[in-house]
Amino acid sequence: MPTPHVLVNTVGMSPPVVTSVYDYLVAGGTPIKATVLLGTCEPDVERNCKVLEVALKDRFERINVETYVWKKSDVSTTEDAISFMGDTVDILLRFAQMFGIGQLHLNLAGGRKTMSVAINMAAQLIGGGKVYHVIHQHVNSFNIELERAKKTLNDVGSIEDLGARMEAYKQAKQELEPVLFPPIDTFRVIEMPLIPYPADYLKDLIRIFRSSSGVPINDILMPEHELRRLERVGLVRLTTHYRTPSMVLPTSLSIKYSTLFGRMENGDGLFKKPSSQC
Repeated sequence: MPTPHVLVNTVGMSPPVVTSVYDYLVAGGTPIKATVLLGTCEPDVERNCKVLEVALKDRFERINVETYVWKKSDVSTTEDAISFMGDTVDILLRFAQMFGIGQLHLNLAGGRKTMSVAINMAAQLIGGGKVYHVIHQHVNSFNIELERAKKTLNDVGSIEDLGARMEAYKQAKQELEPVLFPPIDTFRVIEMPLIPYPADYLKDLIRIFRSSSGVPINDILMPEHELRRLERVGLVRLTTHYRTPSMVLPTSLSIKYSTLFGRMENGDGLFKKPSSQC
């Protein structure tokens, strides 16, 4: 049997960008066993997650669909982005342990741009995964068809009971399936480059970010030119002694990132199953 794979998706206001990548991977011979939907606590996004669950299960009977709803309606601050990234790392690690890091696929086409950037960085932190984006070639007609189906999509997504929701989807299938599963030749899936962070690099980062008084530069494996790059983007500050760098200090931004690493270790995330109240 082929090794099963998992597709992790950010979900926003356009459900077809999720189903498009799924269709693309399956058509290319990738055996997707599970699909993970990451959405916010925005009501329209939650409804879209519910529609995607039944649409995917109807089209691919043996697929396992898991939905995680972030307990905020948007990723709108630096703190939100770091929090979302930490929660995503926790979820990605769990599925990487279940399926293997080489079988992890990440679809960034849905949701806010901040969500896409955060999940891409999360993949770099855990050290792998294939990352995708979707471009629909006839975007105007695509948006028109999606808008026409919006009321039906909302009606189906508003049904809490899975069985009743599946039945409602089947009744509306003739209208919804062409929208949710457009022909493969009407869109392009782009595989985005991903460069994982080396483990030793991350260890040095964590040590610096968590230090209140700084770390002696001689105690860090990272070469000085790499530290200078971090300094240029505002993540560290170098102090000098007789014009020679001596200490590496965290900045206010890197201190915020230190909470991400702490929550990664503690598993203290904000993602919940959709049964919880926002």
